[in-house]
Amino acid sequence: MAVVFDTLEYANRLERAGFSREQAAAQIQALVAVVSDRVATKADLEMHQAATRHELEAFQAAIRHDFETFQVAMRREFEAFQAAMRHEFEAFQASMRGELDELRVATKHDIDELRVATKHDIDELRVATKHDLLSLEHRLTVRLGGMLAVSVGLVAALVKLL
Repeated sequence: MAVVFDTLEYANRLERAGFSREQAAAQIQALVAVVSDRVATKADLEMHQAATRHELEAFQAAIRHDFETFQVAMRREFEAFQAAMRHEFEAFQASMRGELDELRVATKHDIDELRVATKHDIDELRVATKHDLLSLEHRLTVRLGGMLAVSVGLVAALVKLL
């Protein structure tokens, strides 16, 4: 690293301050050695700035690439997930259709059985009611016949008495 400063002016100052020419030269050489090793020049800073800029651009490019790779991977995973969900939903729909069809058939069967059983119960009730009515008719006929016989007997007894 080269540091530029006016060494002649510095040597003149040292000589005015009481240093000999040899002492002033030794002082300048020592100062130049120390400053050269520790002070960065504008060129050094520009070189480091360019290197840093290059590293930053490389890092940004790597981040961009990683992000694009991540986006592609996420898109593929999402599409795979979507396809799996679609497949599961379709399987669920088919299963539900099958179960609904089975339920529909079972319900129709139950309704048909209920219809037959109800018709049978109504027929039995009709027969029992007919039987009860015939039995009642028979009893009423017997009672009316008995009452008619008693009435005829009373009329005959009244006719004989009178």
